[in-house]
Amino acid sequence: MIGSIYGVMVVTAYLSALTLLPMALMHYVGLGFLLFYPLWIVGSYMYINHSCKKREPINFMEHTDAIGWMFIFFVPGMLSLIVFFIVYLVKY
Repeated sequence: MIGSIYGVMVVTAYLSALTLLPMALMHYVGLGFLLFYPLWIVGSYMYINHSCKKREPINFMEHTDAIGWMFIFFVPGMLSLIVFFIVYLVKY
């Protein structure tokens, strides 16, 4: 029961990072909100790569780590970028 509550909290925080944060940045910063995405995607890649290098006998990113990074950070981030860029173009 508690594990599912934490899972819901993590998913809620992740979805708000994909929706609420870009909306707020688009409203207050304008087109500069696009700088959020490279920082987020490259930063998550560097964090996962760093944690993989700390593992001992295999100190590189395995296929499962790369696929996980791609499907958890890169694909949703790029979809969110495209959607909010279209919204920005239509709105302004």
